[in-house]
Amino acid sequence: MKLIPPAAVGAEIASDNETLTAGTYNPTGPSSTMGIHLHPVGTADVGCGLQINHTSTPIFRVGIGITAGSAGDSSFRDDSSSTASLDIRGSHTTALGVASGAGQVVIGASSASSATPFLEVYGGSTTTDPIVQFGSGLGAGFSILLHNASGTSKQLSLMGQTSS
Repeated sequence: MKLIPPAAVGAEIASDNETLTAGTYNPTGPSSTMGIHLHPVGTADVGCGLQINHTSTPIFRVGIGITAGSAGDSSFRDDSSSTASLDIRGSHTTALGVASGAGQVVIGASSASSATPFLEVYGGSTTTDPIVQFGSGLGAGFSILLHNASGTSKQLSLMGQTSS
């Protein structure tokens, strides 16, 4: 495969590990090898660790892109205890998209227990009830529409009332 050189590069940073030992990730401090290490210093908090901005008409078509084969264990990992791990506030056509074939979405565990569902939700070792909640701020009932590839649909009407 012939690589086509990019038409523009602002900066290129190469991380060259010549120790002959694969680097490891450290969730509580600096890892054994790193491409870029950002950390604040001084006496006051820093507003942002990494910010993408634009000052004229051109924009980045992809803000952060991880190309095929370039990340092994995870593309993004958060071991912090920040208030929110992912905080989406802009106006988007799709706030969060997961393509068919991209893998499973697992909530409440670090891996799926079954290979077939696209979405798995776990309550954990403690009793979590309800495990999923749907609601409407309108004070009225709402519905959930389920459909399959053949076009068959089923609408489930929910009145927003609790049962005892």
